Amino acid sequence: MEKNMAHTSIGLSSAEAAKKTQAGLHNDYEATASKTTTAIIQDNIFTLFNFLNVLIGIFLFAVGAYSNMFYLVIILVNITIGISQEIHARNLVKKLSLIAPQTLRVWRDGQISSHTSKELVLGDWVVLGAGDQIPADLTIQSGRVEVNEAMLTGEADLVVKQAGDRLLSGSFIVSGEVTAEVLHVGADNYAAKLSNEAKVHKPIRSELVSSIRRVSQFTSYVIVPLGVILFLQAYFLRDTGIKSSVIVSAAALLGMLPKGLVLLISIALTTGVIKLAKKRILVQEMHAIETLAHVDTLCLDKTGTLTEGKMRLEDVLPLQDTVDPHVFLGHYLAASTDNNLTMQALRESLPASTGENPLTRIAFSSERKWGAVSFDTLGTLFLGAPEKIAYSGELPEVKAAQVAGLRVLILAQSPKAYSSEEAFDPIDAQAIAVIVLSDIIRQNAQETLAYLTEEGIDLKVISGDNPIAVAAIAQRAGVPYADKAIDLSTLATEEEVRSAALRYTVFGRVTPEQKKLLVEELKAANRTVAMTGDGVNDVLALREADVSIAMAAGDSAARQIANFVLLDSDFTTLPDVLFEGRRVVNNVT
Repeated sequence: MEKNMAHTSIGLSSAEAAKKTQAGLHNDYEATASKTTTAIIQDNIFTLFNFLNVLIGIFLFAVGAYSNMFYLVIILVNITIGISQEIHARNLVKKLSLIAPQTLRVWRDGQISSHTSKELVLGDWVVLGAGDQIPADLTIQSGRVEVNEAMLTGEADLVVKQAGDRLLSGSFIVSGEVTAEVLHVGADNYAAKLSNEAKVHKPIRSELVSSIRRVSQFTSYVIVPLGVILFLQAYFLRDTGIKSSVIVSAAALLGMLPKGLVLLISIALTTGVIKLAKKRILVQEMHAIETLAHVDTLCLDKTGTLTEGKMRLEDVLPLQDTVDPHVFLGHYLAASTDNNLTMQALRESLPASTGENPLTRIAFSSERKWGAVSFDTLGTLFLGAPEKIAYSGELPEVKAAQVAGLRVLILAQSPKAYSSEEAFDPIDAQAIAVIVLSDIIRQNAQETLAYLTEEGIDLKVISGDNPIAVAAIAQRAGVPYADKAIDLSTLATEEEVRSAALRYTVFGRVTPEQKKLLVEELKAANRTVAMTGDGVNDVLALREADVSIAMAAGDSAARQIANFVLLDSDFTTLPDVLFEGRRVVNNVT
């Protein structure tokens, strides 16, 4: 297909699309099959433990000892609880979806028509604009956009994409418009691969239940010959008759099978679920309460976990004695249309000035790393990264703030008033102020981390952001050994990532696959690992961890996959979950 913008050569014809749909090259697909309900029921019913209990019940039934068979009710309850828990966990994972259904503008038969994301086929040309979620992996044919890939990659900054670049399914377009060709469909999409990997069946982990099963297996080897011996002893040596001999033997054997412990554990965990619900903690996997009691390593995300996901203005440092930067910054805030986290923090702390007439505005861009506004009388004001404005990256005020892990912007002024975007030149401007901002650490974060550390839990901070900034925030939050930081984007192989897992505390520029590798390596070192997260980029690691904890304010994919959901999105409630898990273990043991 010719990749030019003549209408007759854009996209596919309806006939071509129909053929590709029939060939299965469409964007509607069945997710990887998880464990079936039949398999779950079979695995919970057909166990050696249940077989022995039922076998004893058959003998009791055969001799008419019906009143002695009520223990089978406990067995039935245990089976029902096991099946319901596993089906519930399976259904949560099946609901996992990283791409929301939407109606798109698609080129068909040389003109734009509306089609759902599931109706896309390989080779379709799609028009996407601000606010659209990318429905499949695409290659841009024309146009330019800024894309938010944070939920997939963890990177907070917007990414500029233009002709020839690829767009990952699941990410969002923030500004601009493009025409793009569908590169992958269905299960071949990046988001689908991520989702399918997260949907791989994972058996419920419970140390208590596993211990009971080991005891049951051991007793199972001796229970049959022992049963025969007890029956023969009662029948021949004591001459008690068949019925009495069966009842006596059954009573002795049933006492060796820990059927009541499984029910006791379930009751104790159910009580824990109710108590945690009162504290705004949703438990989606009951046995995870117990597993959390054994956790010795906790992996934390920065944004939304250690921090509130908001910024705060720390200081405005004047660089010119004759200029009041607050006045100029007020004019900029009043005229700019930007509404990112930085601008929100500035507007909350500084009053916007009115009276100056803006001529031209340039929105902040992650590619330029600056924004600007031209005025009638003030010339042009620039606001952006120090390395991009007025050669100010070497200023001592800038370096000191950056070393402390703070965000630094430069406010600069040029006497020129520009009338077109192409004419703007921030290098010729004169820096008039250094603006210092910081991420807001969650209230009580330090106390929570101190408590977890005292309980012997090793803390790891894993983020898609700059490792220097993440390490500084981790230090402010009280994470021990936060100075041991590494940029995982500098590691080329899987082996290098795995070797870093135990040697470092803070990990920056981490991809979703690397997050999973880190958790895998920690588990391979006999650690019991808990993971907190709130985005699609956390899903693989959440699924791999022994215990997964999601924030209610995060992405639905993270909530669906997690064992716990913090309904107030406040990780400082983790000690409550830890305490409840240890209470359950102590009560049962």
